[in-house]
Amino acid sequence: MKTSRVENIQAIAEKTLDAEMPLITTRAVARMAAKDTVAAVAGSNSNDAGGAALLSLLVNVAAVATERADTRSWFTLPGEIHLARLPLPPGDHTLKLELHARDGHVLYSDEIKVTLRKGEKKYISRHWIPSTLEVRP
Repeated sequence: MKTSRVENIQAIAEKTLDAEMPLITTRAVARMAAKDTVAAVAGSNSNDAGGAALLSLLVNVAAVATERADTRSWFTLPGEIHLARLPLPPGDHTLKLELHARDGHVLYSDEIKVTLRKGEKKYISRHWIPSTLEVRP
C-alpha cells in the first residue's frame, strides 16, 4: 500500500523564508550601519589619533563578535508528511514498512507487530532521518 502526502514541509519552509527575506535583509543592513556608525563615532571622539584608531578597531571587533548567524535549522523537521490508512481485522498482524527513494531503492525498512481487538483503532507513527543530509546553498 502506498502512502499519500498530506503536507510538504519543505515547500512551506522555503515559502516562509522567501516571504521573510526582505525583513531579514533590512535588519542585517540596519545592524551593520548602526555598528559602523558607533565605530566611527568612537574613533572620532578621541584626541589621540592612535587611540582613536585603536578604539575604532575595538568597536569593530566587538561588532563582528556580536553578529551571529541564525543557527536555527529546519533540518530537524520532516521534508514531507505521508499518511496511509490500512483497515485490518482483529488479531495479530506483522506490518512491513519500507521507505523508497525516488529511484525505487529501499532507504529504510522496518517490521511492526500490531495486535487489534474488535473495533480498536491504532495509530502508528514512524519517522526517518537520513544518515547524510543533503545541504543545499
